[in-house]
Amino acid sequence: MIKIVQAKDLTSKQLSQLHSILQDGWESPKQVMNSWQDIIETYCFIIEKEQISAVGSWAVHELKDKNYDIGIYLALFAVSKNAQGRGFGTKITLLSFLYSFKQVQKKYGLGKRLLYWGVSANPIVIQAYLKNFPFYITPNLDGTYDKSYISVGRKLVSWLDKEQFISTNNPFLLKKCVKHSFTQKEIKIQKNYIKKLGSKFNVDLKVEDNDRLLIILGSFSTPFGFFKLYPLYLFLSFKKLFKL
Repeated sequence: MIKIVQAKDLTSKQLSQLHSILQDGWESPKQVMNSWQDIIETYCFIIEKEQISAVGSWAVHELKDKNYDIGIYLALFAVSKNAQGRGFGTKITLLSFLYSFKQVQKKYGLGKRLLYWGVSANPIVIQAYLKNFPFYITPNLDGTYDKSYISVGRKLVSWLDKEQFISTNNPFLLKKCVKHSFTQKEIKIQKNYIKKLGSKFNVDLKVEDNDRLLIILGSFSTPFGFFKLYPLYLFLSFKKLFKL
């Protein structure tokens, strides 16, 4: 079952389940949730047997940019231990793309130019975006990035109020920009993955130091942008679990 919940309506039971989902990857799940509580507007849950199996979330904001009107910040994403290995990470991301898109259309109408974005320190997640999401734009894990997005990227960093953390070597890299930390187990998993990538990884991202990459996940700059998402919409619509 899919459930969309406004952040202001989050129940104590749902919050407790989110803490449980986050505890494998984060030293302090409560601190992680506290860091997001003033940003997240909407949650998307995949629920099985009254338990949250996966969570996606986002915030919609106006973006004063020559190319984009609205920013959609994809925020906290996680999959429960019991649901891992079942493709729920991809599914919750696609669902968040679709539901946030529908939310923007309802609020602002058709024709707004949209930019999807987020931040991440997890090279496994970023590599999954690069490999599996045709909308992903920049940066790459080899240290390269699309220079045409530097300007709007700085506006997004400003929206987060983290300009002081921008790396001098990479405008999409934020150094030591958060206070909540991964567990040592999670850090080891991520560092092993970086080692596995070898020469394909060439960015000064230190997961143990709470670095983050600003990631541009998708650009929908024409009134017909929804057609980029429409095949995914149809695919999920045929799945009973993900009936929209």
